[in-house]
Amino acid sequence: LRTLLASLPLDAEVVDGRPPGTVRAALAVADVVVTASRTAPDGDAETLGLVNLEALACGAPLVTTAHGGVPEAVGDTALLVPEDGDVVGALAARVEELLAEPGTWAERGRRGRARVAARYELGARVADLEQLWVALADGVRGEDLPRAVPPGGPLRASVVLVTHDRRALLERTLEALAAQTRPAEEVVVVDNGSTDGTAELLASRVREGRPAGLRVLTRDANLPVAEGRNLAVAASRGEVVVFTDDDCRPRPTWLEALLAGFREDVALVQGRTTADPAQPLERLSRTQWTPAEFGLYETCNVAYTRAALDAAGPPAPEGPFALGFARVVADALGARWQHLPFGEDTELGWRVRRTGARSRFAVHAVVDHEVSPPDRPLLLRRAALSAAFPVVVREVPELRRTFLWHGVVLGPQRAALWLGTAGLAAAVASRDLRPALLALPYLDRVLGLRTLHVPDGRRRRLCDGAFLVRRDLVESAALLRGSWRTGTVVL
Repeated sequence: LRTLLASLPLDAEVVDGRPPGTVRAALAVADVVVTASRTAPDGDAETLGLVNLEALACGAPLVTTAHGGVPEAVGDTALLVPEDGDVVGALAARVEELLAEPGTWAERGRRGRARVAARYELGARVADLEQLWVALADGVRGEDLPRAVPPGGPLRASVVLVTHDRRALLERTLEALAAQTRPAEEVVVVDNGSTDGTAELLASRVREGRPAGLRVLTRDANLPVAEGRNLAVAASRGEVVVFTDDDCRPRPTWLEALLAGFREDVALVQGRTTADPAQPLERLSRTQWTPAEFGLYETCNVAYTRAALDAAGPPAPEGPFALGFARVVADALGARWQHLPFGEDTELGWRVRRTGARSRFAVHAVVDHEVSPPDRPLLLRRAALSAAFPVVVREVPELRRTFLWHGVVLGPQRAALWLGTAGLAAAVASRDLRPALLALPYLDRVLGLRTLHVPDGRRRRLCDGAFLVRRDLVESAALLRGSWRTGTVVL
């Protein structure tokens, strides 16, 4: 190629042997991308043309040849030329056409990105393949097999969130929403009685149009968050209602990947939530992890079709979140639980799924969650809140299959705690130390027994471990209390 270019009157460069990501970086800054290829004499041809798809995903206007599977892959989002005849002349003419109309580039880029997201987003395609394998395992054959049919057209998305006295965090969330590769048609924010300057921030953001389509609803007091979300859903207009929180920062391709998961029979798409990698994560830090679909459907990263929300009820004017769910918790545990939000999002998700709608997990729709520094009193209060979990399991028994370990235990660490407690009790009762060895797996988890010989941070690890034991005991006592009050065993 270099020898050939040296003989031609072209200002061109051959770039090769570069690190991964170089092609993507070049496509991202290109004004126009041109790819040309021919069907070989033996019939060998491009299938999809991955460089073409990469160019569309980067939002670059594309000129390419029509052969193999390229026309089907790019559709009407690229300028195609036939591969026979004067290919060079046809390519040049198409490039001139593009260069003469730079005002069309942004729209072409948007359409290209939308096509790639709808048809080729990796997480959605893996989910389609998984669905096909499950159907085959169930004996489905022929025309009855599920087909990976993309949505019929672009979905209008409304992002909704509720905020209260978190001005700095909200500002970062709004900035992340403004940086989406596929912006929402509207962003509805409910200011839940903030007094820290949140109202001024939102007013300035509305004037700036950042993010685009920002609308603000104001409430005079900090009322239940589920009520605020219902208010936002009622005010929104999108075909898809997307939930996030003010302590979350969606990554640039978040909404694009989330919407790519919807199909005709998919009404609920949950994204992946992880601790913000830019923030230090200590042992007692608080954050949110949702690496897979466990059935909790947290509002930090989940989307529903409006039709599914309407079908699931409850009827207006309450809205999709059942405000009576907090009263169910209070009836089981006491009046002080009335104003603590717990489980409304999970209850909603399963109410939608019980209508027969399918759910899907979008692994590439990532939200980075705020990492809060260690706050021991707050951690103990949150541990006491676990008393409400048996109420949630009573109302949503499906969690025994999707979330509880062996249908009863709240995670392997808790199983290790119960095993260790039983071993210590047996050791005391029998005056034999051997059963106490059953406590070693749990103590290793919380105290790091295998690393105690390492002096660096030993005292800190022991102090943190001792607190974790205390927290787990508070949480275990809360679960026992909730199990007793509800008649629903969760350990």
